[in-house]
Amino acid sequence: MRFQIESRTPFADDRTLIETVFSIPSVYKIHGGFSKCLLRESMKPLLPQSIYRRQDKIGFATPEYSWIQPKSDYFRSLINDSLSEYLDITKIRQEWNSLMARQPKRGILPLWKLLNLAMWVKRIGANNSLRITR
Repeated sequence: MRFQIESRTPFADDRTLIETVFSIPSVYKIHGGFSKCLLRESMKPLLPQSIYRRQDKIGFATPEYSWIQPKSDYFRSLINDSLSEYLDITKIRQEWNSLMARQPKRGILPLWKLLNLAMWVKRIGANNSLRITR
């Protein structure tokens, strides 16, 4: 509780329910921008409309934007020639400020994946033959 994170896993003790839910196609579980569709629909008669339509719960959101934004210049420096085999480095450098400006202030940032790749390549070194196979 030091960091005030609470985790609850309702229904996690019912193996039959878990197996049944995993066998249901995703389209029935996430639909129209709402998660837990089957659960919501089954409880609709019992829930207030504000709960039934609730979309503001996002789980454990990490503050990527507040991590990246103050050190934007450092992260931009990671986008270097060691990534040129995999990415259009020139375009990313030219559009860096625009990319930063378009990042959501909450939730996972599209840039996060790019920066993780850049840090990984820096850590392991480009000479370790990072190859993407198809």
